Amino acid sequence: MRLLFITFSLCIHLFGYDAFEIKSSLENFNSAPYTFYIQDKNNSLSSEDILTHQDLTQLKRNGQLANMLSPFWSRLEIKNGTDRIRHLILYNILPGTNYIDVYLYKNNTLEKKYLLGDMRKQSSKETLGRYAMFELLLEADAAYTIVSKVENYSIVNLSWILSDSNLFMTEESKKLGTVNNSVSIW
Repeated sequence: MRLLFITFSLCIHLFGYDAFEIKSSLENFNSAPYTFYIQDKNNSLSSEDILTHQDLTQLKRNGQLANMLSPFWSRLEIKNGTDRIRHLILYNILPGTNYIDVYLYKNNTLEKKYLLGDMRKQSSKETLGRYAMFELLLEADAAYTIVSKVENYSIVNLSWILSDSNLFMTEESKKLGTVNNSVSIW
């Protein structure tokens, strides 16, 4: 039994972390099974530290953690295994998250940084909506790493919901239309 555990641990460290690969159409997907995280108890880590960190914990279930203080960092690797460009919306499903810093890496080079969360000015966000979200343009047969720092005063959700941009916009329009149709003025 001990030999099996040692072999399993060695394989994890030798072969690294799994990347989520898009091979065909994508509607909505919760990234939790492919997201790895660490609690930054001293608030001393950087996005570069997380990019190369070898001892991260895999998220369980839906990506939600219990009430714990201090920032959490997460890493998600996405590969576009198709021969066409993919337009995705990535959003955190937990409303009211205070701060989310997102660092988008391609080939270990920082491509973009997003400052999301309810405590940030809306004028600093590229995409406005009900969720903390950003748009990701995935080049054909390319891989990206998303490093996130989440700070919240209560429950923390570290997973991202990946959605096709067109599908996301259609769904959001329907929800907003339903809300607008159900409102009545007295």
